[in-house]
Amino acid sequence: ELQEPTAKKAKTEGVELSAIPGTTPNNIATFPPPNPTLLFSLPPSTMPPFMAPPPPLPLGTIPTAPGIPPPIMIAPPSQDAPLQINDTTTNNENDSGLVTSEPIPESEFAASLSSPIIDLSIQTPSDSSFHSSWNLDGQIVKLSIDVMKNIKDVKEELRLKLGGEMPVNKMQMKNTGSGFAKDAHTLAFLNIGPDGYLELIPKTRGGRK
Repeated sequence: ELQEPTAKKAKTEGVELSAIPGTTPNNIATFPPPNPTLLFSLPPSTMPPFMAPPPPLPLGTIPTAPGIPPPIMIAPPSQDAPLQINDTTTNNENDSGLVTSEPIPESEFAASLSSPIIDLSIQTPSDSSFHSSWNLDGQIVKLSIDVMKNIKDVKEELRLKLGGEMPVNKMQMKNTGSGFAKDAHTLAFLNIGPDGYLELIPKTRGGRK
């Protein structure tokens, strides 16, 4: 009878101990609280190094990737200096003062002259191997002729000036500006005006003159 109250008291004390906050019965395992430094710390080798920001680029510089040269910047032309274009065309001028880079049409060229009769100089070759009767000794023959005469007419008048022995079909007329002239072309077509100039080139066949 004396031991029963003691057992009830021990059971009651065990219940009271488990109900008190901060107390743990002897038969329950306990664990220490986690270390907060292990949850938020990283190994020293994994920490990224501190990199300073690059310096600002100069005004007007275009950023490029490493290893690629920057684009070439071409400055626009100044508004004060006029744009210059190289002109490779040649200008012709007649006695009327008209300047052009292309031949003037035949009729317009003839109308631009103060007189249709012009003084034409023809340079002959100086070569003793030609026929002596042709009278070619390097002289300059002057003709007064109409600009509407063609090259064949010029050859005929030259033949008479040289004594009439050189055949017309042995003559070639070379213009300084356009090369050999065709018989059908007029002096006006070739834009040959006052103080015009032609060169006589005798024709040769098979090396024989």
